[in-house]
Amino acid sequence: MSLKKEIKILLRLLFRREYSAEIDLMEYRIPNVPVKKIINYCLIQINRFFEIPKVLGKPYKLQVEPMRGCNLKCPGCPANKKNSRQRAGPLSLELFKKFIDSTEDCALFLTLWSWGEPFLNKNLPEMIRYAKSKNIAVVTSTNANLLLNKEYNERVLKSGLDNLIVAVDGASPETYGIYRKGGDFARVVKGIRLLV
Repeated sequence: MSLKKEIKILLRLLFRREYSAEIDLMEYRIPNVPVKKIINYCLIQINRFFEIPKVLGKPYKLQVEPMRGCNLKCPGCPANKKNSRQRAGPLSLELFKKFIDSTEDCALFLTLWSWGEPFLNKNLPEMIRYAKSKNIAVVTSTNANLLLNKEYNERVLKSGLDNLIVAVDGASPETYGIYRKGGDFARVVKGIRLLV
């Protein structure tokens, strides 16, 4: 990110108490940022600009994997590799809350996915809601094969989620099927329509 953009973010944070940034081509705005989070962000920027070797602040961007494992078998994706050292399964809501509580004074942004399919975790809506209650912007992603559960979709939409990335990787059943092994293009399209 350019110095000009960083200064603009910092000034808006200091004078309006609003965090505003573009992350992965998506715009995020967090109003009423608590003073502790502003101080932490400033400390991190001091580290960056002056290249101070001792870390002064805590991370303000977090990434948490709510589900280790996936319903698809995409080539190249480590989520379902048999030789993985990590056990497959959902992150518990209790552990998630404990982590968020430990970062609530510094966290501004949460990416709520990694290699697994977040929608496989039944507690995903509650995780989003909990992070939002701590004034943290939240984005998650889905392969869209599980979007036919209207009740679950409703819980996700009402959770306060800032952005949902739908990873389709193909505009036709043929191109989709090359990478999304085990997925169903028609099901994805139907699920997206149901969601919106």
